[in-house]
Amino acid sequence: LPQDVIERARQLLTRFERHAPRNERQQLSLFGGGVPAELEEPTESVDALRELLVTLDLDGNETPIRGLAAGNFRSPRFDPTGRILAFELDGSLWIRDLVLGRQDLLQEGVSYNAIWSTDGTRIAYGHRLSSNTGSQLLIRDASLVSPPETQLESAAFLVPSAWTPDGSTVLFSQVPDQNVTAAEIWTTNPVSPGTREAFLNAEGWSDGFASLSPDGRWAAYESDEEGSNAVYVRTFPEPGEKIKNSEGGGIGARWSADGRRILYRSGDTTKVTQVRTAPTFEVVSHERLFVGPYRGVDLHPD
Repeated sequence: LPQDVIERARQLLTRFERHAPRNERQQLSLFGGGVPAELEEPTESVDALRELLVTLDLDGNETPIRGLAAGNFRSPRFDPTGRILAFELDGSLWIRDLVLGRQDLLQEGVSYNAIWSTDGTRIAYGHRLSSNTGSQLLIRDASLVSPPETQLESAAFLVPSAWTPDGSTVLFSQVPDQNVTAAEIWTTNPVSPGTREAFLNAEGWSDGFASLSPDGRWAAYESDEEGSNAVYVRTFPEPGEKIKNSEGGGIGARWSADGRRILYRSGDTTKVTQVRTAPTFEVVSHERLFVGPYRGVDLHPD
């Protein structure tokens, strides 16, 4: 990557901290798109894992977010200005002004994966029903002056992942169970609650957790169609031929604000793909950025 891009780009990631020596840390099997992580061969509960929110430059240098103690963090997301951060903490969703240090409750209860509209005025997120019988996709004004509105309700997990640039469409994954099997990608119109259209819903494998390019023409998503999770790209809103983006496996794809890079995770490694999107999509190069116990990757918009 060009040096000026490396110096400007910052990522927000979550670091796992256990109350145990470093060499005794659990290995984690991570799901994309904010669905809870699952311990492999667990010896203690997820609640025992304490994490830190940190900013990380592309050389791997960490800076903790000021004023935030360790907790069970998931799904950090910058607003379009990079000043406001939405994140899940111990099951509830919060938004925090990183300049003033002010923090407000977005949604109490089992809520997850807050996604900002491209103008920063609305937030879509998932909410687990108290009866544990399904979930809702909620949309709330970012000012928090009014309560959230229910966009969709389902017996499955509904996981929002992207807005179109004009704010007319929200992409979300429908996940039948917590093991993220048979996930599908759908769209919904925020102006018309209850509406939904399929984007990718193939049978026999999972397609999920789409991230849109800044111009809204390309969707990067994760799929296990070829046996293990990898990142692919298709045209949007009509899905054309899939193009593999990741080098090997990958989850958690995120487009950069300039549309020239797609960041993703492969195991403990954070990687980036340099791409061109005009006149058509093309993978230019792959680069490994750093290795570390991170998840919840989001690129700072600058």
